[in-house]
Amino acid sequence: MNYLRIVFFGAFLSASVFFGWNMLEQAFGEQREVYVIDGILNYWAVFGGFLVSLIIIVYCLAEILKRNLSAKFLNVSVIISCVIISPIISIALREAVFHRANDYVKCERLSKLNSRYSSQTYAVNNSTCVELEEKKRLVE
Repeated sequence: MNYLRIVFFGAFLSASVFFGWNMLEQAFGEQREVYVIDGILNYWAVFGGFLVSLIIIVYCLAEILKRNLSAKFLNVSVIISCVIISPIISIALREAVFHRANDYVKCERLSKLNSRYSSQTYAVNNSTCVELEEKKRLVE
């Protein structure tokens, strides 16, 4: 059963890395012409999912190797990572991206706000916003 958990949470860990990589590139990579900044809950979910998956995989590996890790370790680690570490990383990273997009123009028509997903789009100038809006219209 532990092997199945490792495979499942390994896939979850991979998905978190996939989504988190773009967030990290926006914050620390090369300057871009367009920034699409997700909502804080998206950041929190990605980093929370990464940390929880990692903790569960370590716990399962410890059980397979007959190392004694208590269930209390699992519970405390998950709570600390979800309630303390993930929000701090999320807020810091999102603020870093906002700082990089500070002198950019907000594309109001491309920004989204609803109950399931929110994002704000910033571009170098208004003409880039207009180009992005036209591309979006052609796709729809």
